[in-house]
Amino acid sequence: MATGLPVSRLINVSVNLSPLAAQFANFNALLIVGDSDVIDVSERIRAYDDPASIAADFGTNAPEYAAALLFFAQTPKPTSVLIGRWAQSATAGLLKGGVLTAAEQALTNWTAITDGAFKVTVDGVLKSLTGLNFSAVTNLNGVASAIDTALVGGSCVWDGYKFVVKSDTTGATSTVSYATAGAVGHTDISALLKLDSAHASPPVAGIVAETAEMNAKTLPAVKMPNRNGFIRHDESPVSRARRAAR
Repeated sequence: MATGLPVSRLINVSVNLSPLAAQFANFNALLIVGDSDVIDVSERIRAYDDPASIAADFGTNAPEYAAALLFFAQTPKPTSVLIGRWAQSATAGLLKGGVLTAAEQALTNWTAITDGAFKVTVDGVLKSLTGLNFSAVTNLNGVASAIDTALVGGSCVWDGYKFVVKSDTTGATSTVSYATAGAVGHTDISALLKLDSAHASPPVAGIVAETAEMNAKTLPAVKMPNRNGFIRHDESPVSRARRAAR
C-alpha cells in the first residue's frame, strides 16, 4: 500500500488549545427600581429596548419612564434597560387572566349572557358569583364593572388585554385563587374570562412592604442579565451623585 510523505517534512504544525477569555460585562445595562404596580411582585423585572415601550406600559407620567428617558438620552445610546418592582407599600394578592384575542373580545360573546357565574377564593374565602348580566354592556370595561360590583372583598378590571381580579386587602395573607366553574344552573364564564387555571397566569400573593435593603436582596434572585447599576425612582439627584461617587 502506497503511503504519502509525512506532513512534518513539509511544514511545521503545532496545535494549542487555550480557554476563551472572559467576556466584559455590558456596562450600559441599568436596572431602574420603582413602586409602580405595572410589574407585580412575582414578575419583578422587565427588559425594554426603547422609551416608547416603557410609555406603553407605564405611561409618560411614571417616574420609571422619566428615569429611562434620561438613560436612553446618552451618547452612545444604550440598547436596553431593566425596570424592577420595589413594593414600598404592602401589595394585594391578584390574578391576571389570559390575554383575550380580538374574536374573544367581541361583545356578542358577552351580551348574550344574563346569568353568568363563576367561583373564586379571595383571602381564603370562597366567593360564588351568580346572576351576572352583561346584556347591556357596551365594552369589556362594563363586563369588569358588573363583576366588580358583585365581588365582595375584591375588585375586577379590564386592562385592555385581560381581566384582573385583585383582593381588597394587602400583605402576606392577601390572596386570589384561579376561577372555577360557577354554580349549577348558571352560565359558567370562568373560561370565557380566561381566569381559570388553563388560561390565567399563576396567582400572585400579596407581600408586606419592603425596605430598600429587602428589595435589594430580592431582586438579585431574579435573572438579570448584565445588570451593572440601579436607580431608585425616589432617590434625589444629590444622593444619587453621592452614591455614584463612592
